[in-house]
Amino acid sequence: MNRSSGSASPCTGVLLDIQGVAEIVIEVFQFLNKNGEIRIKNRIPPGAFLVQADEQRLMQILYNLMDNALKFTDRGSVIIEAAQLDDSISVTVTDTGRGIPQEQLESIFRDYEQVNEADSLETGGLGLGLAITRKLVELHGGKITVSSTLGRGSSFTFTLPARQADAAVKEEPEDRQLLLRPVQSPPEAVDEEWKYRTTLVTHSTGQAGPYAPRILIVDDDYANLKALTNLLSLENYTISSMGSGNDALALLAEDRDFDLCIIDVMMPGMSGLELCRRIRQTYTPLDLPILMATAGQQLHFNEAAFRAGANDFIHKPYAWSDLKGRVNTLVQLRRSVSDRLSSEIAMLRAQIKPHFLYNAINTIIWMSTRNNEKTRHLLYDLSHFLRGSFDFSNQETAIPFEKELELIEAYLSLEQARFGKRLNAQYNIEVSEFSLPPLIVQPIVENAVRHGLMERIDGGTVILSTRQEGNSILITVADNGKGMSDEQLSSWMNEGYRSPHGEGTGIGLRNINRRLLTQFGYPLVISRGSNGGIEVLITIPWKDEVS
Repeated sequence: MNRSSGSASPCTGVLLDIQGVAEIVIEVFQFLNKNGEIRIKNRIPPGAFLVQADEQRLMQILYNLMDNALKFTDRGSVIIEAAQLDDSISVTVTDTGRGIPQEQLESIFRDYEQVNEADSLETGGLGLGLAITRKLVELHGGKITVSSTLGRGSSFTFTLPARQADAAVKEEPEDRQLLLRPVQSPPEAVDEEWKYRTTLVTHSTGQAGPYAPRILIVDDDYANLKALTNLLSLENYTISSMGSGNDALALLAEDRDFDLCIIDVMMPGMSGLELCRRIRQTYTPLDLPILMATAGQQLHFNEAAFRAGANDFIHKPYAWSDLKGRVNTLVQLRRSVSDRLSSEIAMLRAQIKPHFLYNAINTIIWMSTRNNEKTRHLLYDLSHFLRGSFDFSNQETAIPFEKELELIEAYLSLEQARFGKRLNAQYNIEVSEFSLPPLIVQPIVENAVRHGLMERIDGGTVILSTRQEGNSILITVADNGKGMSDEQLSSWMNEGYRSPHGEGTGIGLRNINRRLLTQFGYPLVISRGSNGGIEVLITIPWKDEVS
């Protein structure tokens, strides 16, 4: 049964790089091509072929053609190519599949038409994909053709109107909630006005009552950035905006204190999916939630976003109530995680283990009958340790390293008095004039003593070192204690990890690792030392605090 297509008005679209659209669609099908028997290639160079098209419908066209090619290709390849015509761009999807009989080349574009009934039963399709594809192409003012050889494959070619990057941009209706006109390179005057506008938004939301959550929006469409900024600023969000993935990564390298990132999937150079994957190298989904914006409506586009590391997705065009709800949910998620980390830090600050106090006091009592001078020093160390443990406010995010070092020295002095010659401490401090988050190093030193050195009858040595390397301060805590197995080294950060001594890592190491990742983007690195023990490396970005 065929349905009449009726009359349809041409699609009005925006300027799109066909390579970027094809890359997103291919990424979706790479996931579906789980066996890897079919090579999927995008031979379209970036920035070479710009078309005037509706983003969602162009993705649908390529998705349908890729879906059709893979359905009827058991092995070989599916290739997407493009060519420049007089006033249009031709895009070709070629497969090495079963091919189509010549007498059926025209009928496959009819509604509910399959090459044969067996194909329909095997693939589960209704035969609507190619019919819809032709209508979408025609709505853009183009046409689609097919050539095929039985047993060797098929080539589907469609055309779309071409536009130059510097062509004049058609104005959109003023009453659209989100403007969708592309601005490849906004005029300098407009750009300066936009920067000024963004600054005003940042300042006004930042001063309006309590904390204003910070959102980073990444989209190459200037109008989208402006519209989203205007809308979200009304909800007391502080907005920063970037026009490319590389610019966003550069900003995040300098400023890591964002509550949410909204990323457009379709961007030239670096796609939103690739940007999401790059962000996930240093941010967990809890430390920086990501909301992906996509024009693709298929379920597999959502799966691609999740695989890249997104927390949620939203389809264009946005429904404001839907967007607002998703943004609020993800911002609250990040703030709840931040509050939990703050609570854990408070617990670490107040957590004086009863057995440590008991052992320290007993050691001091024992020493008081033998050496009064040493007793006074140990009492001073205990007082200093207690004061240092309680001396941080919950809002303090950085302290001088010398302050942490004094806490470590007091702790090790008390433990050395208790264990005698079984515990040795060495300090190789090449640089000390820098700041770091509180309670980063001392818990690691304590862990080395308790779970590394004191598990050996002969004890051992803990070595604390600092050095500057480029723009970073490297802090190393090494011991020659019991060490860890390969399995323990690979899984030490898992929530369920238990040490071989029957004690869990608690919140200490995980909290330290999360705080370092959140604030600096550098995790704890734990490895087996050359002397058989464990070496823990902490990386702190260096800033000249003296000048």
